[in-house]
Amino acid sequence: MKYLLTLLLVFTSVSNLFSITVSGNAFLDNSNTHEGIEVIFKPQSPTAEYANAFTIPDGSFSISIQPGIYLIEYVKEGYQGHSTSQELFIAEDMALTDVTLSSQPLINISGNIKGTWYKNTVYNIEGNATISAANTLTIEPGTLVQFEKGCKLSVYGKLISQGTKEENIIFTSTESTKSSGDWIGIFIYGSRTSLITHSILEYAGSDSEAKAIVNVENSGRLEISDCIIRNSERGGIYVQFGGNAKIKNNSISNMPRGMYCNSGSVAEFNANKIMNCSFYGISEMSTSVTIEKNIISQCDVGIISQNNPMISQNILYNNNKGVEPRQGKPTYTNNTFLNNTYAVHLYDSESTEALIENNIFFGNQYAIKKETTRTGDPKSIAFNLFYDNNNKYNGSLLGFGTIISVNNNNDNCDTYYNLFGDPLFLSTDSNNEDFLHLSPTSIAIDAGDSSKQDEDGSIIDIGAIARISQMPTLLGFDNYSENQSIFKCFLVKNEELVVSIEDISSDYIVNVFNISGIQVLSKRANRNNLIKINASGFTSGIYIVTIADNSSNIIYSNKVIKR
Repeated sequence: MKYLLTLLLVFTSVSNLFSITVSGNAFLDNSNTHEGIEVIFKPQSPTAEYANAFTIPDGSFSISIQPGIYLIEYVKEGYQGHSTSQELFIAEDMALTDVTLSSQPLINISGNIKGTWYKNTVYNIEGNATISAANTLTIEPGTLVQFEKGCKLSVYGKLISQGTKEENIIFTSTESTKSSGDWIGIFIYGSRTSLITHSILEYAGSDSEAKAIVNVENSGRLEISDCIIRNSERGGIYVQFGGNAKIKNNSISNMPRGMYCNSGSVAEFNANKIMNCSFYGISEMSTSVTIEKNIISQCDVGIISQNNPMISQNILYNNNKGVEPRQGKPTYTNNTFLNNTYAVHLYDSESTEALIENNIFFGNQYAIKKETTRTGDPKSIAFNLFYDNNNKYNGSLLGFGTIISVNNNNDNCDTYYNLFGDPLFLSTDSNNEDFLHLSPTSIAIDAGDSSKQDEDGSIIDIGAIARISQMPTLLGFDNYSENQSIFKCFLVKNEELVVSIEDISSDYIVNVFNISGIQVLSKRANRNNLIKINASGFTSGIYIVTIADNSSNIIYSNKVIKR
């Protein structure tokens, strides 16, 4: 008996010798006190021993356990439980990552789905889910949709995921420690247009089947806007195999590839912000693609073109290569390139047919870099502004860069009307709301191709962001939106000016002035509240339309724009 007691004491002392302290915090999402959450340590190796602890009111807990491999669970009645997704090897004192238990009900989802999903419920995709061709799934703002590993959502019908700025819809991973590629992605196949707005889509893009978090394929149609798409193993949005997508005002970040459209598909890439893509921001192989007003930074290549796209009004900064035409004959117009290694990289021999016009190149290592094995120069390098680039162009375009003339603003230029001075940006700080906006005295204003106009009817500015002139004071009247509910004017088919007045009791005069304040038309009306004027002879631009009495006193005024 004495011998057995001695062995027991030795075993106990050895066990205590190897005990480890584990601490952490667990919280309840709807309470100011967090006591009573049970933390269970489930042994997964021979040295590990079952143990449990309970949180105190501030949510903290501490427990001594034996070293070994464990799975850890957090449970409390009325809340969703939480467990570590992987086994944890505990060999020394450690603090666990904080955990918060959700009070929202959890519904496990797989198979065919339809109807409405509500924001106070968590929808857990535990197996592949499908919206069939005849069905629609509507998701309320503020709803959380989480996917287990290897799961996806296939849409043959219609998905409506329309959040709000205040309440995003979230598509994410179930993993406690989330990483790119946790789940596969969303596949849009249906010819009925699906809508995704104000949603967050993250931690997907795994499996060879998924090229991106959002995949639009096989005649699928999607409109996606105002979303955050991030942390993909592969890409953000792919439009391929006959897909059709309008992609506007999204934030896409932290992945190899941002957005892609292949041959036979249709895509509009408009006003998206793309950053930190290790391969490219946008790549296109389609004849039916629009790429405009995007902001792309911290990518290996901002835009890869392999067809003949119009690439306009984009800002590309802090990339290795801003744009790279690998095939085709692209047009680059009214873009701004800032602090790239190569702003325009002419990679393919056919790409020397590119048109490069009305762009600003500022602070790049190379503004335009042509591979030395390529022959010929771009079809056009004209009406651009180059400033503070280490190398402007390494080709041999005759006359490029030699100041021999002045442009319409009397600024020095080469024979192609390229300028070589400071554009005078209001800010080059990407966090500033005036980032790459032109100052009022910039030489880029009204310095582009004179055959093209900005919205204010003036000659187009150089660069991605035009400085639109303010409406001038005309005949002492400077409120051009006054009484629009009473006095309306508009153009029909851009050819006929229609003037409508709801409250008129006497004869009046309709006057039309151009943006410079020059009168182009005057017409007397006899108490008619609707008159029509032939505007086919008007040139493109902004016009001021005024209603005056017989003494030339302006009663109402408005403006119209002729395209």
